[in-house]
Amino acid sequence: MSLDSHITFRDSPVSAATERPAAGNLTAARTICVQQFSGEIDLQSVADFAVALDRLTDRRPECVLLDLLQVRFLSTSGLAVLGKFCDDAARRRIPVAVACGRVVARPVEACRLDDAIDLHHSLEEAGRSLTSVEFR
Repeated sequence: MSLDSHITFRDSPVSAATERPAAGNLTAARTICVQQFSGEIDLQSVADFAVALDRLTDRRPECVLLDLLQVRFLSTSGLAVLGKFCDDAARRRIPVAVACGRVVARPVEACRLDDAIDLHHSLEEAGRSLTSVEFR
């Protein structure tokens, strides 16, 4: 099987509680790097997964949203790469949120990595988590 990935950058709107943008202007609180993966993260594709995540770290984004909602399988090797990426990002003070379904959440929770990996059930929830984090 294969793993597909796609990266985009999005400006997250400033929350009304912190600042009100002028009418007609979009003011960004921070830029969110959204990395989407689909397919299976297994022994054959884990190297591609690691390379894609390394590229994110090299770009030094303000924050990262990993969209794993379309991932159909996450192997233990993929879980190790995900955990290492989240640890490395935390050391570099880059907030990371992961949007995923049960296929990804289940092994993360079973290995008790859910304290280190910020899991969410939707992109919107993960995005809100990133805009509320103060990591500066």
